[in-house]
Amino acid sequence: MYKHVTKTLVVLFCFFILGACHEPPILTNKLALELLSPEGELEGYAINMAVNNPTARGNNPSGWSCQDMQHLVDTDVVACKTSGRSGVYLRFTTFGEQFLVGEPWGTKEIRNARVLATVKKVDAIKSIKLTDKENAVVTYSWSHNRHTAFATAHLKERIKLGVPQIKTALFVLENDAWIVQN
Repeated sequence: MYKHVTKTLVVLFCFFILGACHEPPILTNKLALELLSPEGELEGYAINMAVNNPTARGNNPSGWSCQDMQHLVDTDVVACKTSGRSGVYLRFTTFGEQFLVGEPWGTKEIRNARVLATVKKVDAIKSIKLTDKENAVVTYSWSHNRHTAFATAHLKERIKLGVPQIKTALFVLENDAWIVQN
């Protein structure tokens, strides 16, 4: 009986020592950069666009048609289809879906989607200031690094690529992991 109690006490002692020595992850520049630009997720400047036009064909056509959206079809982000006697609609390809922000919305007659016109990337971490053990303010630079097929000529003129901008983000330590608070 004495041996069993001793073994149990040794195991409990080791458990408490390991728990007391555990340190949360240190917020480094590399970790902050990874958290600010998650793999596979695109961010940037988004625009709204109509993805269907019920009056594009017929006796009195109005609005855009498939010919107007040919540049999007050529870049393989959408396919343009006819619908009924007078309508046309855009269907996003697998490649084009990566530029969607959320899901398309609207009614059966009018559908809209929010798409990325530019893609931005985080360039560098400028500074990390710990406000306490569980909060940090990270200052970083980012820039628009490319226009997508959805960017208009006017938008390409207004949003220049590669121009660094400074931004700050609040990082919070929750459950031994740093997360970005918006």
